Amino acid sequence: KHILEFSSVFKNQFNNHTWQNNKDGDIIICPGLENDPTATKSVEQFVEDSYTKIREHTDRNIFVKPHPGSLIDYSKYDEIDKKTPLKNLKERLYCAVLDNSTSIFELTFLGIPCFTSSANFGYKLKNNDLSKINEIYYSDKHEMKQWYNEMAHTEFTFAEISSSHKTETDILNYIRELIEWK
Repeated sequence: KHILEFSSVFKNQFNNHTWQNNKDGDIIICPGLENDPTATKSVEQFVEDSYTKIREHTDRNIFVKPHPGSLIDYSKYDEIDKKTPLKNLKERLYCAVLDNSTSIFELTFLGIPCFTSSANFGYKLKNNDLSKINEIYYSDKHEMKQWYNEMAHTEFTFAEISSSHKTETDILNYIRELIEWK
């Protein structure tokens, strides 16, 4: 049953992507995991720079959701529990701000626009300048379908899914969460 529900939602979002953000909502900063070699800067610096730049252009509430594996304390900001699924935050989100995070996939699927660095898969979605935080570019359904097609095989390789390493459990748990979407 869950697979059919997820399949239907995914098919609809893939073919007719709709933005579903809360126009009066909050901004979430989703830093990657510390020591990630693909980051454009340290996650602490990314959060600080993003927060400062956003605050120059809006008075919206800004909060940080640490990477689930992060050990960094972000309590000097409004912080969301790192174990909170993004789908549980959907109703309150105006947009997200990401560096190299793969959260771009879940957030865009949820219909939440993302401002990204040049290191992020979402860079092609044209929200790359935080000074335009109040002027979100909403890719149309054709742009989104093209982007989804380009991104379709970037998350996991067959070898990663079929390996017997620790990552297999993490990958299977992630896939299970997507399949059991509610």
